[in-house]
Amino acid sequence: MEIDGDLRAVRLAYPEGFAFALWRAVSAVVQ
Repeated sequence: MEIDGDLRAVRLAYPEGFAFALWRAVSAVVQ
């Protein structure tokens, strides 16, 4: 999925805590 690449970019651009919060939000939307 392209989402995986986007998440990697986010993790590089933002603090780990923000990336984790974003991942939780995305996971909630997907489910």
